[in-house]
Amino acid sequence: MLKEVSKEKPAQAPRHPSTEEAFKKLLKENPVLQNVDKIQDTDFLKMLHDFKVDSFDPQMKDPRLSPPEVASKHANRKTVPGKLSSEKILELFAHRYTDAAVWTPENIAETYKINQKVAADLVQYYSSFNVFKPGKVPGPLDKIDLI
Repeated sequence: MLKEVSKEKPAQAPRHPSTEEAFKKLLKENPVLQNVDKIQDTDFLKMLHDFKVDSFDPQMKDPRLSPPEVASKHANRKTVPGKLSSEKILELFAHRYTDAAVWTPENIAETYKINQKVAADLVQYYSSFNVFKPGKVPGPLDKIDLI
């Protein structure tokens, strides 16, 4: 966000009549308050200049994980029956792509412990990567010819 320095600041909103009367009364009783915003308090400024904070962040381990650590992190992940992680879905598609005759929706449902209808829908409607032949764009329920 950029801030325009040359732009004039908006005018202060008018005070409510009851507040304005109380403010005038306060200024009458304490005339020192009229110029408080224009006077610099040198003692306070000296204290601010003397006050110094040194901050040191703790040394952090490299935030990027090495591949064995990533693999062990995913290996230790708890699997919930009926749910698939993204890694498991990619594994499912890889198995299905290598041997579709063995990896039928029934076999996928049994192996990954998911509902058979969900497995059938995954096989029919989802894939990890498809290459389409140039030409007509397939409709939602059309059979897709892969290269």
